[in-house]
Amino acid sequence: METKPVVIEAHAFILKDAAGRQRASLDARGDQCGLRLYDERGRLGLLASVNEDGAHLLIQDARSEGALQVAACMGAARISLSDSSGRVRAVLCMPAKGIPLLEIHDAKGRYSGALWLNLDGAPVLIGKDEAMPLPPRAAAGKWERIKQAWARLWRIAEPA
Repeated sequence: METKPVVIEAHAFILKDAAGRQRASLDARGDQCGLRLYDERGRLGLLASVNEDGAHLLIQDARSEGALQVAACMGAARISLSDSSGRVRAVLCMPAKGIPLLEIHDAKGRYSGALWLNLDGAPVLIGKDEAMPLPPRAAAGKWERIKQAWARLWRIAEPA
């Protein structure tokens, strides 16, 4: 006997453990869809989300003392590392058809310097007091739109 597949439709799914604690959720909010996994204390440990601009993955430890974020949107990719204060301390970016860029931020999350490659492939180190040039092949307007899209992707990490 052949069984028919069951289809369940909803705007959100919440998975709870035997003690009634929320451990996972899958939902759609506006233009974003996200999967969140929580530890037994209800702290977010993993988030995967997508929207019209791209995709985002957030992984943080159980005590929220560090986080790794990966985003791919508008043709660019970004990996960032945050400290226990939630401040971004290091960022690796790869703009579309651009040149890889590594940014370093101080303990207050302020830009401290960057390393990128020039058109000849030679490394260029830029200190915090120098104007930070955009990678030569990335137009300033597009770079701003990419950063704004990353910010929209990261907002889905906020609890419902």
